[in-house]
Amino acid sequence: MDYKNYKLNVFQYILYGSIFLFLLATYSRLFYDSFIPVLLFIPCIYPYFNFVSRSLCSKRQRSLILQFKDMITSISASLNTGYSLENALVESLNEMSILYGENSLICMELELIKRKLLLNVPVGDLFGDLAIRSGMDEISVFSEIINISKKSGGDMISIIRTSAFSISSKISLEDEIHTSIAAKKFELYIMAFLPVFIMFYVNLTQPGFYESMYHNIIGIIIMSICLAIYFSALVLANKILRIEV
Repeated sequence: MDYKNYKLNVFQYILYGSIFLFLLATYSRLFYDSFIPVLLFIPCIYPYFNFVSRSLCSKRQRSLILQFKDMITSISASLNTGYSLENALVESLNEMSILYGENSLICMELELIKRKLLLNVPVGDLFGDLAIRSGMDEISVFSEIINISKKSGGDMISIIRTSAFSISSKISLEDEIHTSIAAKKFELYIMAFLPVFIMFYVNLTQPGFYESMYHNIIGIIIMSICLAIYFSALVLANKILRIEV
């Protein structure tokens, strides 16, 4: 599985496409009192699908790295009890199956690693392949640590245990940051729909209130400027809340 790219399936195309058309029709009705803009902005569905794909890709990577953190913690605990690295990986598969389920991302990767270990593929190469497919720096670092510790011939168990603790701490810190901004993202979603709700409420309670802004050039220009500012604010807010560690 290539975690750096996400391909929407047919159901997702239908689901997110329907959401896009519903929102587009809502904005067209509120800002222009017409559904003609729906036809004009239909091409925007392609960048919209790209945005959804990137969001789902990021979510899947986030899920993988959190499961990876628990995996290396499990491996570290097994190494402390005298397991070899290879046996620790097999034991970790059993624990992750209980924790996340057999169909989880980390279990699928551990099952693949387990099968390739039977073919005598080096553990470092297996995690290196996962690092390339996932695009996650933490997995890449863990792969390099395994390769270096095996080549150096030092206390591999101690090196991996210490490194696993450091990587796990970094992932935990990232998770805390994502959790702390989750409330802000929720506030962003509320603020995003608040203007639409207000316009809908005014239209419902005061029919004709926006009539002077509809079906004339000046009104269309003003409404278009307001809509552009609105979406620009949403894009800016989304970038501000996108924190990289």
